[in-house]
Amino acid sequence: MFRPLAFSPHNRPLSVSSAPRLARLGGLALGLMASVGGCRGEDVSIDCENQTMAFLREVDGEDRQLRDIPESGPFPVTMTITEDSLNRLVEGIIDDEVPFAGSVPFGVLPEGPGEAEFEASGVPNVIIREVVGCRRCVVLRVNFGVRLDQEGDPLSSGSGFAEIAVPLTLEANEAEGTTTILANYAEAFIDDWYLSVYGFDSDKNETLAGALKILMTEQIQQNFEPLALFSIGSWSIGEGNVKLATRRVFVQSEQKRLVLGMSTNLPLPDSGGLDVEAPLPEGVAIGVSMDPVLLDTMARRMMEEGEIPTRYDEDGEADAEGIYAVSINTIQYGGARSKLDTEFRVWRTAEGYCGFANVSMPVTVALSDNMKRIDVTAGSATLIPGMNEGIGVAAEEEASLVDENQDLVATFREALTEQLAETLNFEELDVEGSRIIFTTQDVVVDEAAINTHLDFEIFARPEGE
Repeated sequence: MFRPLAFSPHNRPLSVSSAPRLARLGGLALGLMASVGGCRGEDVSIDCENQTMAFLREVDGEDRQLRDIPESGPFPVTMTITEDSLNRLVEGIIDDEVPFAGSVPFGVLPEGPGEAEFEASGVPNVIIREVVGCRRCVVLRVNFGVRLDQEGDPLSSGSGFAEIAVPLTLEANEAEGTTTILANYAEAFIDDWYLSVYGFDSDKNETLAGALKILMTEQIQQNFEPLALFSIGSWSIGEGNVKLATRRVFVQSEQKRLVLGMSTNLPLPDSGGLDVEAPLPEGVAIGVSMDPVLLDTMARRMMEEGEIPTRYDEDGEADAEGIYAVSINTIQYGGARSKLDTEFRVWRTAEGYCGFANVSMPVTVALSDNMKRIDVTAGSATLIPGMNEGIGVAAEEEASLVDENQDLVATFREALTEQLAETLNFEELDVEGSRIIFTTQDVVVDEAAINTHLDFEIFARPEGE
């Protein structure tokens, strides 16, 4: 997983600029060795070969390898879409091809056999309510007009409504990294309806009304292809190997919303996963939630891909053969509404006096000034006393050693916060033929999730775009 570096920790030439620092380190190292007592031998905590091997063991022990995307939960990412937001998203889609049209026999009229021709009128409305026997159905309410003919001659006209139960299904496109939510009209059925024409009232003639409902259901299933409502994409991060895919759509009738459960190929602990029943604050159009453990795993993967540097030179710049290194201890909820706690380890692995120091750095997750994205910033890094080794112990007593590594911390801080922001700013929702502009209303960090609350405007996409 982690390739050993090509240089020897004992024979790297020393730079002239490092001489004063090394002289100071030498004095501190002698003090450290003296403190352990002569009978115990040399202090291996300052031995560079020992610390290099310890660093490699720690990094090799991390699970950074990608896996197959799980087909089922628990889900580390969810997207919640309210009923009102769903209608705003798909209004232009379902209005172009309303699944309610056709002609069916209308029994025997006094004038002879009749035929009823149905046609939708107005813009359909999507309703999220309980549908008996179909937990993955939404309801499409359609107003319609009906014309009654007898042997080609018009007899009468009427009107009514139909509530069509439509199962939602998922269609994955692995090549494009998208999942499309489809209205599967091939399995749709009329759950409720009303018709009034030529003195006929469906509430008063249940037998004929039931037969007409069956015939119209068959028309819908036979004449209308599955309709793509919207698509959810993946992350665009790092080398493009980290994937996110929608694996399940929950139709929650009591909360009147859809919840999309998403899985990733990142290696997550078995304990990871979100509560798909978690409430969405009133007035929020779309909510995106992520398990905080996802950020820890994503950061480690970005170190594997080199987006967050692992090795650094004496000036704190990224350097694959640098004598300093960083490994992540934890990234977790920080006990406040917008805080994460980050702990990492700074290693010195060459040039005479080695060891590591554990460092903490608070991370703040907040709205940008223009409310278009989430900003991630990090505060000052502070040394965690105890549990350090070698030069890390010396740094507890010599503040200048901490100061001299601030450039390294700054480089790591910038790369880390950039990758965390790329992870959290997930707005990969697309409606064919439309352009969606999102506004971030709020972001709230708690122990269970990082919750982003979005609103949006949707416009017709210009031709040729």
